Amino acid sequence: MRSQTLKKFILCALLAACPFLVLADEWQTLRGCTFVPNEWNDGDSFHVRHQGQEYIFRLYFADTPESEDSLPERVAEQAEHFGISPTQSVQAGIAAKKETARFLDTAFTVITRFQAAPGRSKMTRFYAFVIPATTRKDLASLLIETGMARSFGTVAKNDLSLDRQHYDMLEARARRQGLGFYSRKNVSVETPKASNTLPAPASQEVEPVDVISKSNSELIDESFENLQKEINRTPQLFSPEPVKKLSESTQSPEVKEQQQSGKINVNKASTEELQSLPGIGEVIAENIKTHRPYSNLADLALVPKIGPVTLKKIAPFIEFE
Repeated sequence: MRSQTLKKFILCALLAACPFLVLADEWQTLRGCTFVPNEWNDGDSFHVRHQGQEYIFRLYFADTPESEDSLPERVAEQAEHFGISPTQSVQAGIAAKKETARFLDTAFTVITRFQAAPGRSKMTRFYAFVIPATTRKDLASLLIETGMARSFGTVAKNDLSLDRQHYDMLEARARRQGLGFYSRKNVSVETPKASNTLPAPASQEVEPVDVISKSNSELIDESFENLQKEINRTPQLFSPEPVKKLSESTQSPEVKEQQQSGKINVNKASTEELQSLPGIGEVIAENIKTHRPYSNLADLALVPKIGPVTLKKIAPFIEFE
């Protein structure tokens, strides 16, 4: 009896010190999360900060194209899936990366059981469902239904009615309609926008979904109802922290002093002009030109090889209009 009590005490102490050390089936809800710009972020995997703790979360069931070509076999596989060239697939990955950052530019919710996701990062990645603030849909659904990701990945046993069948249906519909990357014209021109602002879900209890008797549209709608129910039901681990915009957090007195002086417009500058910025060489200058246009620092942070340190250096000397 004393041994069992001691084990419980040790487990509670570990959970208090490391919130992500939970049993695989214990879902946790992290509210008030903020997106952390990082050069290694991708459309389906990105850094997140919650109450001072930084994590890397990988979306359940969604796979966006790689945003760089260091894994040529994977790029080729993704290109074949969408019916585009490997070069177009990398451009598609960059577009998906920007779209994810756009969806997560305000505080959002993460539902996770801290199941480890394989990856090349030194930090452990965890699978999660991510719900942007402006929608009751999860981010994986938003990306897949607009043709910016494919239904793919690990199994997540959950009570949300969000399983592989749900995402397969969204992918099939996007493919039929030629949305997103299933249409070559969308790959290098502009990213498709999801109609993600929906009325608040009803507060009534949602019955278990019968996948045989329900139509596809009914199944999808009820999945979102169950997702919102899970958000409301799962205990909150921490109180949310205020949202900090990148443009605000990187601003300094030096920026204000430069307001009236000449700055370099990153949307129009030549390679030579961009190279005059601190920390910008020829390769990064060409990357900046390739991924235009930009509307703010958060967009620029998504350019390959531009990290937080470089971004802070050039912020006082650039403009976007």
